[in-house]
Amino acid sequence: MADSWRDQLNERLESSIRRRAYESIQVLVLCWEDGHKGYREEGQAAREMFENDFGYPTREFPIPTNNSYGQLLQLITRSLNDIGTAANEKRASSLLIVHYGGHGDADDDKHGGQERRSVWAAHQEGEPVLKWYMIQDQFDYIKTSDTDILLLLDCCFAAQAGRARDSSHGRLEIMAASAMGMKTPAPGNTSFTNILLREIRRTIKDGGSVDMRHLHGQMCHRKVDLWATPIYMTLKGGKGTMQLHPLPKSTTPTTPTSVQVRNKATQGTFIHILVQIEEELDSWGSTNSASG
Repeated sequence: MADSWRDQLNERLESSIRRRAYESIQVLVLCWEDGHKGYREEGQAAREMFENDFGYPTREFPIPTNNSYGQLLQLITRSLNDIGTAANEKRASSLLIVHYGGHGDADDDKHGGQERRSVWAAHQEGEPVLKWYMIQDQFDYIKTSDTDILLLLDCCFAAQAGRARDSSHGRLEIMAASAMGMKTPAPGNTSFTNILLREIRRTIKDGGSVDMRHLHGQMCHRKVDLWATPIYMTLKGGKGTMQLHPLPKSTTPTTPTSVQVRNKATQGTFIHILVQIEEELDSWGSTNSASG
């Protein structure tokens, strides 16, 4: 009975640590290859922020006009596999952040079978378009671990990404520039991305880390002066919300897509134990011992 209780406690401790310490991270910044240059410029600003302010490995990817679905699916698959494998080797948690800046399609032709899902477009009208929801729906099938995924979507109708099926493995959170059926402004001083980067930097300066739910509250404040109210959604996850912490300045990526955190000042054996129990320990232990 004692061994059973100890094993359950160890499992909860390991799960808690994995949720809190992202050690395998990748940021993908997406825009269209032949889209509005303002989206490319704001994408570059997003890459610089994640690289310089957080120390996260970041890659810009211009979505091609031809075979856009296949090329992007390949990139997402490779990124999830790489960071998931690195996380499993270190028994740590992994995080994929995807930022998209571009146009969105309403996907609202009911007679044509459209269901108002998340569809991206290179231009305000016409082709090419990318059915992002078809990639998002495959997250669970292409993961190699319980990787957490954060989507930062700056496009019209962005919240339609929330109409995806729930994720079975890992946390999935979305910060969308607009609600279903709503449009957003073009790149510039009042764009979602521009204000998002500003508020993230302000939050880091004030508190040292970013709580995504708290950040959403800041983004909704009238003083922020966004044209549309952003939407925050958690499609899968337990209590709380994602926490983004800048990596130590001394940290360097061990691969292009993984980050390992080391404390160089520590010598010998070092053990860090984090305990969080929802119930009283004596009560929890006796209950589980009795049922074992």
